[in-house]
Amino acid sequence: MNNPTQNGTNNGQPPTQPPTPSPTVPLTVYRELAAELQATKALMDSLHQQNQTLTQQNQQLHRELERIGQSVVSIQQIASSLSPNWGTPTDADRMDAEAIAARIRPGNARGQQPGLNGSTADGLSSDLFTEQGSLPHKSNASTPKDLSGLWLWMVILGIIVTAFAAGFMFVRPLIPANR
Repeated sequence: MNNPTQNGTNNGQPPTQPPTPSPTVPLTVYRELAAELQATKALMDSLHQQNQTLTQQNQQLHRELERIGQSVVSIQQIASSLSPNWGTPTDADRMDAEAIAARIRPGNARGQQPGLNGSTADGLSSDLFTEQGSLPHKSNASTPKDLSGLWLWMVILGIIVTAFAAGFMFVRPLIPANR
């Protein structure tokens, strides 16, 4: 007789397949993935900390550059205010020059303005001063040029004699006596 299980027919139903087990992932793979994930997280935290440090340093450098820029501007302003006006004397300079001129000129009284007596249209005095030339006086002594050369040779000779004497005094006791 025919057994339905032997001939592969199951009373009109299709044959059933044995149940397949569901695929499983070993626990070690999960552990490896968790370790890699923690390492990546630690690396990300480290990079984030470095990024924050660099951002703070960048902001500090920007502040310092702004301060330097402000200092340069203020130094330029100070330098431009201190730059001398070479061509234009001030009133104080003129008054100082007039006071010096009043002391030098013997003909003007201190109460008078210079240039009132005998002055020209531009305010300059017409009094002229001439310089008297003087002849050079010859002395019987030799000229300074000759003396400076003589003194130079004497100083050089003195230095040489002193150096040799000092060397002899220091080295002589160190030389053994052969007597």
